[in-house]
Amino acid sequence: MVRLSLALFALAGFASASASASHNARTAAHNKMVKVRSASPESLPAPVEDTAANSTEPISDASDGKELKRDLQRFTYYNTGLGACGSYSNDSDYIVALNSAQFGDGEYCYKTINVWYNNKQTQATIVDECPGCPEGGLDFSPGLFKFFEDLGTGVLYGTWWFA
Repeated sequence: MVRLSLALFALAGFASASASASHNARTAAHNKMVKVRSASPESLPAPVEDTAANSTEPISDASDGKELKRDLQRFTYYNTGLGACGSYSNDSDYIVALNSAQFGDGEYCYKTINVWYNNKQTQATIVDECPGCPEGGLDFSPGLFKFFEDLGTGVLYGTWWFA
């Protein structure tokens, strides 16, 4: 009887330690995500602008201001599928969902944009609308997001402009 009690006591202690370690790992991951998602663009370093391609000058003479370069914009990612522009996309495609303020009636569907983050640059195509994105913000396909960072990063702040 004593041996059984000791064995159960030891087993309970092991289970408690395992649960505690698992809880601590989940808490640390949660706290990291809260910190990343609550970071403001002002607290992040500005991109180094070392070429003409990285200037903040207008790309065209558009009077509506939609053709300007957008610095320190919020980039997140989403699961692809049927987009607001009417086509299906895959997670590996370099596509974005444009914030609702700029998406409007879909005038930018299938337009190409340049995206720059952490000294990396590529192009992507607008195929969807992002109602939850702030003005200037974009939702990336997982493939595009992974070009810049691991998906676990969750949120990036970078620059984009129309190609």
